[in-house]
Amino acid sequence: MARLPDLMQFAAEHGLKIGTIADLIEYRSRTESLVQKISTRQLVTAHGEFTAHAYKDLPSDSVHLALVRGTWTGSHEVLARVHALATAAGCQLVATCDLVIASEQAAFALPGGKSNLFCHTPLVAVSRSIGRKRALELALTGDPINAQTAADWGLVNRVVPRAELEAATLELAVRISRRSSMGLRLAKESVNRAEDRMGVTDVVHAAHSLHVLGHSHNLNTHGILVDPEGARVIRESKKK
Repeated sequence: MARLPDLMQFAAEHGLKIGTIADLIEYRSRTESLVQKISTRQLVTAHGEFTAHAYKDLPSDSVHLALVRGTWTGSHEVLARVHALATAAGCQLVATCDLVIASEQAAFALPGGKSNLFCHTPLVAVSRSIGRKRALELALTGDPINAQTAADWGLVNRVVPRAELEAATLELAVRISRRSSMGLRLAKESVNRAEDRMGVTDVVHAAHSLHVLGHSHNLNTHGILVDPEGARVIRESKKK
């Protein structure tokens, strides 16, 4: 089998174009969708009113729900409180928020490695918060860390007792709201621009391409998006 340098030389000699696997993944990610939005409705819960969006995973025909409350833009300061386990994309959301208060019962994990998958896009945000080595420890082991470890590593700002979680988060929000709105916007914009210059958006797109590649491999090899052995691990972990 010819390697890429040989193929490139052959293509140049014969006026041919070469498309790499990375090119194919990027093209399909840009032009095709594996998800279809099927419904939206308001949902009243004990924690307030949310907008519920229903999406269908086209390859598996499964349905997923996303609960949304409020709107925000990149110029807004985003605060979050975490009361329990934040795993995979939940851990990604924690890492993406500007400030996070966690309860003593909270935990954080990137469990994809335990199920023969991998938390590609969550790993980007988490590694920005806690550094490469600690992020890889989370991703490669799949083991959760407790709230205090998350604070020591820089994933969350502070840990408080569960009963004080809401009050502590609100107190922080009130303190920030007393600052000049122009000063807050400029501070947030400085961080946004720095991340843009570091190519964060491009890295997320690249990680998503690898995520799609992993599912495509499972679909071609096993006929489903998830490795059967990984699915077994997930089912057994839920029984514990």
